[in-house]
Amino acid sequence: MSDDARRSAPPPPAAARRPEDWTPEQKLRAVTEAAALSERELGEFLRREGLHEAQLAEWRKAALEALGGPAKPGVDDRGNPRGFGEVHR
Repeated sequence: MSDDARRSAPPPPAAARRPEDWTPEQKLRAVTEAAALSERELGEFLRREGLHEAQLAEWRKAALEALGGPAKPGVDDRGNPRGFGEVHR
């Protein structure tokens, strides 16, 4: 089976899937889909996908780190408030 065919193939049933079996694309889809859900919907999503909330949190953290970390408004890349240490005249 080619890589393209494998990526477009439907995922195996949740009971047969282990977190280690998920492709990076599937992990990203799960993280982004879960971010838009209410708490109740998230519980249903996790059960349907056969995931634990801790696994999803780990994937989210990995995705953010891969993108350079979460952006925090008003904070520079060292974690200091913007303008901290700057000389104002």
